[in-house]
Amino acid sequence: MRVLPKEITDPLSAAVDQRSAQMGVIDLANVDTLSFILTEDIVHKEEKGFQVLGRLDNSDTRGCNLMYLESL
Repeated sequence: MRVLPKEITDPLSAAVDQRSAQMGVIDLANVDTLSFILTEDIVHKEEKGFQVLGRLDNSDTRGCNLMYLESL
């Protein structure tokens, strides 16, 4: 798996370093189906990985965030 930060205002463009960006993910082992997804998560790329900062404004609640909200 590789995280590809994308510009929030233009997801077809790679994000400039040291900025918050929209999270694109490519599955390097997937050869039979769609191997790239663009999430609505905000990510900051770091030297040895990445940090998920949250969700884009007006995006649907999903995954762990959804389970957390349902538990309240």
